[in-house]
Amino acid sequence: MFSFLVYRQKNLQSYWIAYWILLAILVVTQCLLTQDELFLFVNRHTTSYLDLPMNGITFIGSGWVFGTVIGISFFLKKKREAFLLLTVYVLSTLIAQGIKHYFPTIPRPQLHFEAIHQVIRIPKGAEILKLASFPSGHSTSIFALCTILAYFLKTKKIAQLLLSIALLVALSRVYVAAHFFKDITAGMFIGVETAALCLLIFKRKLEEQS
Repeated sequence: MFSFLVYRQKNLQSYWIAYWILLAILVVTQCLLTQDELFLFVNRHTTSYLDLPMNGITFIGSGWVFGTVIGISFFLKKKREAFLLLTVYVLSTLIAQGIKHYFPTIPRPQLHFEAIHQVIRIPKGAEILKLASFPSGHSTSIFALCTILAYFLKTKKIAQLLLSIALLVALSRVYVAAHFFKDITAGMFIGVETAALCLLIFKRKLEEQS
């Protein structure tokens, strides 16, 4: 994994460690429980009170938010930051969407549970999606974005906050019945590792300008 190769860059050590622990927990959990069991556990705890805020949280993982951050960086004349963010966004999106197009018929939760006659709750306001479930594009986007922001902000507490936000956005994708846990786990992996790869590629240039 590329994250191991950039472990010592700047002040991201705690971020990488937390990411590895989180990834390990998600993988082990999915080895012990089925995708259906994990999804239904979350689905049983959805409520009308959380529907609106969770729909708002899930939007943070959209390309619009990533694009807005890139635009703000250009506007503030932070060309180095903007270029790195743009590179990470394009590369991570190409990878995630490429996988989706290679496996276009993987069902989303709603279609999957309809097929096995299992009733699930669809949160109010949630977008109705039925195919191309793997991986989660929102999870890919938010983890890629937060990794690069953590790199530039160089603060341990902020890095941990960014990782927590990314995790919350990813979990919101399960909450709104758009993805399974395997989808958000793959999205997290693609997003973080793509960001790490770009940090590795541009390491010398970034260090010269820091």
